[in-house]
Amino acid sequence: MMKPGCEVCGYKIVKEIVVSKKSITWECTKNGKTYVLKEEVPFGLRVYDGRQNCQDFFLFYESLKKEEKKYFLIPIESFTDKQKSFSVWEHHGRDLFEIIASGDIDTMDRKKLICEILTAVNILHEKKKVHLDLKPENILVNDIGEVKIIDYECFTDDGKTRKDIMGGRTATYMSPESFEGMVDRCADVWSIGLIIFIVYSKCQLVQEPAHAYILQKSFCKSNFYKLDEDIYRVLKMVFIPFSYRATVAQLLSIFSS
Repeated sequence: MMKPGCEVCGYKIVKEIVVSKKSITWECTKNGKTYVLKEEVPFGLRVYDGRQNCQDFFLFYESLKKEEKKYFLIPIESFTDKQKSFSVWEHHGRDLFEIIASGDIDTMDRKKLICEILTAVNILHEKKKVHLDLKPENILVNDIGEVKIIDYECFTDDGKTRKDIMGGRTATYMSPESFEGMVDRCADVWSIGLIIFIVYSKCQLVQEPAHAYILQKSFCKSNFYKLDEDIYRVLKMVFIPFSYRATVAQLLSIFSS
């Protein structure tokens, strides 16, 4: 069993960061530098296998310009040790969920933060790609507010119908049409709307998978009084049927002004 102080292929474990269904994440050091080490849950034990989607993203990442790559994080290396699979990642601050839960979101420029998130997702959408699992846990933020998006197990082409991808997504952040298997950039917009709501209201969403979108929309509406009028108007452009929903580019234009 891994614990602080032990070593894996030259990486010294400092502390456990988070445990999820897919991995155990550790902070570690090597040659004086700090990294993130992920101990992956074997894919054979998972409900959903997103390895091909990850590989598709890594190929897509190589096609990006340098200024576009800075918004995404890919592993530095991957290896197997004692029949366990590990991946090593650049250490890039904390995830947005932790920042909000700790109350540190109050010290941040929230408008700049949302602009960073929208810029990253807009890069995908302009190239007809979708992330499909946008949530605070998949958004890393460093000390100066720079954002990196992670977790590409649901990454795919925009405009498909893929019910096979449902098992890898987080129901809490899924749009209404997503439950019918639609794969569209509008689904990312819905997720971003929920992220905007959380960032500005500091309310945590209802963690309920069954018909989550109905609960989330109702929950957000009941807490709109906590938001200023400008954010309220933005969310009214998001929590509507997908054919009328704002695009990421439109939201970016609003937050950039």
